[in-house]
Amino acid sequence: MNILHLATQGPVAPSTYDVFWMTGLDTKGRVRVTVPPIIESRFVAAELSVARWLLEEENVCGHDKTGAGLKLFVSAEQIPQLHNMESEKEFLAPYANFLHTRFVGCSIELENDRSWANGDCEARVSNLLLARPEMKTIEVTGIGPVEVTAHAVRKYIERFDRKPTRAWPELIKIAKGVVEVRFPYRHAVQDVKHKNPGRFYLSKGNQILVIAPPLVPEGCPQLVTVTRPIGIYVAA
Repeated sequence: MNILHLATQGPVAPSTYDVFWMTGLDTKGRVRVTVPPIIESRFVAAELSVARWLLEEENVCGHDKTGAGLKLFVSAEQIPQLHNMESEKEFLAPYANFLHTRFVGCSIELENDRSWANGDCEARVSNLLLARPEMKTIEVTGIGPVEVTAHAVRKYIERFDRKPTRAWPELIKIAKGVVEVRFPYRHAVQDVKHKNPGRFYLSKGNQILVIAPPLVPEGCPQLVTVTRPIGIYVAA
């Protein structure tokens, strides 16, 4: 099992926090992170942002790591709630996106003993300036980068009875070689009820990826759900 400990202190300056981290028994460091002052709960956003950066960009728990065998010990009380989707602070959800997509199936615990966060962490010091939360993307044939929502991953796991820790690599594979289809007998009211109706892409494994347009200008399309074909479909 790969274990990552995190302990956040601060603010040490306006909107700036020190996040101490440790893997194994003696690999330690400290990241000074500055988060946007416009958001609430900056302490939580700081810790989540550093966790994502350490796992995805610094690869402190290994390259191509997913949620399989990964355990996080955290200091922000909201993180386990966000992980379990029990938090009322929905504005923090984008910061936790990586936990519900690439690292779905990981284990998270609140850690009370943070005595390990000591002077030894000064051996590896980094600075991180956070402009916005990083959303996870996959490459979809014919489209390019597509943001993956937590809802899409959850529905894929439920509808196809998949192990959570296998969901991310499987979705990456599924997204390759899809073709756009349409359902000619689909009632228009089914799309009207959605604010941002999607288009349908059929995979080689007979899964339907529903991909909606970007929510913001210059944003990426979004994978909003994964389902099975229902009814007759034809090439778009």
